[in-house]
Amino acid sequence: MQEGMAASVRSMDAGEYAFLVAVLALLLMAALWGFLRGNYRKRLIADTPTSRVRSAAQGYLELVGQARWMPGPPIIAPLTGTHCAWYFYQIERRDSSGRNQRWSRVEQGRSDNLFLLQDDTGECLIDPEGAQVVCVHRDIWHGSAPRPLTGPRGGGAFLGMGRYRYTERRLHLDEDLYAIGYFRTQGSGDDSPLNLEVAEILGRWKKDASIMKRFDTNQDGEIDMDEWERARQAAIQKALLRRAERADAPAVHIMSRGPDRRRPYILSAISEDRLVRRYRRLARFSGLSFLMAAGALAWVVLARIAP
Repeated sequence: MQEGMAASVRSMDAGEYAFLVAVLALLLMAALWGFLRGNYRKRLIADTPTSRVRSAAQGYLELVGQARWMPGPPIIAPLTGTHCAWYFYQIERRDSSGRNQRWSRVEQGRSDNLFLLQDDTGECLIDPEGAQVVCVHRDIWHGSAPRPLTGPRGGGAFLGMGRYRYTERRLHLDEDLYAIGYFRTQGSGDDSPLNLEVAEILGRWKKDASIMKRFDTNQDGEIDMDEWERARQAAIQKALLRRAERADAPAVHIMSRGPDRRRPYILSAISEDRLVRRYRRLARFSGLSFLMAAGALAWVVLARIAP
């Protein structure tokens, strides 16, 4: 069998051989990246001690507590209507052409509203922008309309029926939450009207097409009433975050992605131990894949040049 495969490699033209080598090289680099990423995150999470909100030092650290609702408008997952701390959703359409079927994305969005992590010593504002969020609550179901007419327990959820597929992931309120990121404490004294600051933020956003595109969830080039309301709520949260970063006492604790983008910002509904095991498995699988890809690449090169 090996002789036959080697003969096949030698019979390839230059273009086919170059494509095969490029594919194996890409697999090799992807496996190496996965190995390094898994090992780095495993060690970082395992070696970072858990801090308490009240006594936490400034900088990169980890917290453990429960996800709580911030005062103000609720965070509502758009497909199921669930009140939550964070959500991600996606709507896809099945496009068929003969026997070929593929899913194309129709709409996608994620919450960037602030919420709270609370432990037994205090509360910390969580800014989810830029975070990798690990959820345990995930629903995938199907339907016949661009927006779901029933929830994930409807008939199409289990039968895979319908042209549209809906996906929603959520962090639930009062759920255990592990967070590792950049922690800072700021003052929030500010007596100016909040609505003026919100209007200023919205006015600046309206002049920036790239920012407004984030709120155009159905990608029709227009901002409808629902999308504008989401932009307004985001501006409120932004104004509150800006106030937390200004002035003097009382102290407000904030966790966000931070200036060092090499360090991961993770919000997880699974425990620290489970995260460590997940990244350990990633490192092992990627390491094995690296060895296999390296062996395959070496064999292909040797088979090509062998007499």
